[in-house]
Amino acid sequence: MQSMKRKQEQKANNVSLFERVKNIIGKNILSVDTRYHMQDTLLIALMIICGFTLTLCNIVLYEWYLLIDTGIFFVYSIVLFVCNLLIWKKIGKYIHFLTSIPTWMLIIPYFSLAPIDPIYTYWISFIPVLLISTLGLKRGWWGGIGIFVISLIFQVTPLREILPYTQPVAIENYTIYVVTYTLTAFLSLLLGFSVTIFNEFIIEKLASLEARYYDASRTDKLTGLSNQMRFSQYIDSLKKNYKEGETINLMFIDVDNFKSINDNYGHLVGNDVLVLLAKAFTMSPHELTIRWGGDEFVIIEKNKTKEEFVKEANDLIKTVSEIRHPDYPDLQVTISVGISIQKIDKNFSFDKFINSADDSVNKAKRQGKNQVQM
Repeated sequence: MQSMKRKQEQKANNVSLFERVKNIIGKNILSVDTRYHMQDTLLIALMIICGFTLTLCNIVLYEWYLLIDTGIFFVYSIVLFVCNLLIWKKIGKYIHFLTSIPTWMLIIPYFSLAPIDPIYTYWISFIPVLLISTLGLKRGWWGGIGIFVISLIFQVTPLREILPYTQPVAIENYTIYVVTYTLTAFLSLLLGFSVTIFNEFIIEKLASLEARYYDASRTDKLTGLSNQMRFSQYIDSLKKNYKEGETINLMFIDVDNFKSINDNYGHLVGNDVLVLLAKAFTMSPHELTIRWGGDEFVIIEKNKTKEEFVKEANDLIKTVSEIRHPDYPDLQVTISVGISIQKIDKNFSFDKFINSADDSVNKAKRQGKNQVQM
């Protein structure tokens, strides 16, 4: 199982840059994903700052002409910011769409001011970046191109006459205007595309590292089995989600004379034995197989009868007795097994459960080892 995981990781790492970009472009980011929660919050905070600044600028420079437009933008941003912080779980599915709405509000002052002076074409630079960052690359890219084409039609045809706040513009300025507008739109689309690709790469890398470290924290490095942390999480989950009448079965396994193996053959051979045992324990599927520590292992099953579980333990003892170290075929390995079976209910005690199995394995040791006790 561990080798399969490693192969899958290597396969994922070997994906070409082109394929990774293609996968990102195909993503639909209109979904609940807590990875984007902080990103949305920061984006909306930036929108509030922009809205406030634009409102002040319009009051100072243009009196009240565009106050309604930017005022709506400002108020909407504040409301969205509060919603994103307080009721994320309820509106998370729609947060990216809601965040993109102010983008369209930015078109209003752009249409209004750009015909007056080519310098106002900077408005177009906000639109593709916000579209791509909130709707994802695919929708944002086509949305940006659509806005560019529609607004260009309005600006270079007689349709510009129906736009509010427009003033006559010299014909000779249109060449400069169209060139400036086109370059700004193209660079903005390219910037939004590049930033989002880079952002997705970082998110994927961080998610991969997080998953790897999380898995490593619950896995024994030597054997690849689960460790005590994974066992504790399993028990906690079991106590919360058990079904009436369920039972949990536990084998506590101790390697017989393991200290002698280390003393006579060396600790490296001792480690080899532990790895061979781990392979033997995972030959049959179990609910959970854990290296408890040192030469102790735990196997968890559910809803097995006493007879079934004892037979399974005896079969495991037989399998272990057939283990041979490739360099030391005379090395005999045996195990002692203690069994504990308990019903899962609100009074279930993890400490009593594990102590019961521990007492049973000690009993097996006292009575000659290489056997099962309950």
